Amino acid sequence: MGGLPFGERVPFGALVSRRERFEGVEIPPGSLPRLAAACLSILGPAKARVAFGRDLQGLGTISGQVSCEVELSCERCGNPLRETLCCEFCSTPDRELAHSLRLEDRLDLIELGPDGTLAILDYLEDCLLLELPVVARHAEGDPACEVPEGLMVDPLAEGEGRPESPFSALRGQLPGDRG
Repeated sequence: MGGLPFGERVPFGALVSRRERFEGVEIPPGSLPRLAAACLSILGPAKARVAFGRDLQGLGTISGQVSCEVELSCERCGNPLRETLCCEFCSTPDRELAHSLRLEDRLDLIELGPDGTLAILDYLEDCLLLELPVVARHAEGDPACEVPEGLMVDPLAEGEGRPESPFSALRGQLPGDRG
């Protein structure tokens, strides 16, 4: 990977032992294919800082932050929407020790390959994917969010233009129903 201080897979144990740190890492958009498929576009390289080490309980960890600016499609109006994804992470592959110390709620558990390596680019991409909004939309009242006339119908509005309830055919079916 040109320009990256690490390859697609890194030796987790060795980096933990050396307490390796990577600051100012820029991950090119081409190295994030799943994120690219989940949004309209990636607007620049993802920026990361990553530290390997041991916590106070002796767990080998990877921690840091990754962020990336992306363009999504607003679910309300369909126009492009800029969003900055930012994730703070702290993970360990030592599931048993984390469980015995009851730390599963404070650490994310990760899987290493059979050779003890971590697919670090996939891991960082996963962190970004988990930050995608469930429903991407502009803030309420944002002038960039222009909904075409007649596309949205207020469900509480009275009178013409209000969609009929799918349950209206059942009106009057129950005893005591007045319709």
